[in-house]
Amino acid sequence: MPRSSNICTIPERWILDVTTILKRGDDIHEIEWTTRASREWQIFGRFAEAYAAMLKVLIPGVQGKKVTMPIDEGPTYSFFFYAKSEQMYGKICLRYDGKIVIIYSAHKAERDTL
Repeated sequence: MPRSSNICTIPERWILDVTTILKRGDDIHEIEWTTRASREWQIFGRFAEAYAAMLKVLIPGVQGKKVTMPIDEGPTYSFFFYAKSEQMYGKICLRYDGKIVIIYSAHKAERDTL
């Protein structure tokens, strides 16, 4: 992955909390998708397939970019992952309560830097 400014190692605590939620796959209570993210992902498959693909890369030491959102609901990171042999761009927020994730992006990467 080519590097861009503000690339960092995503904190292990964030990874642990997010992956725990993604593994449960509870789209009703724990995982929210923005309308845009949902629409963009649907051409690739079911939500469960997105979670599985993201889980493969969200491991300790993974590089990403801390993102500041217009409405701050919690720490948000962008990262690359792969689905169906395509490089994908993901952006996830872990709400401050640590109980809900918001998937802001899950689509084919439009560039090779975060």
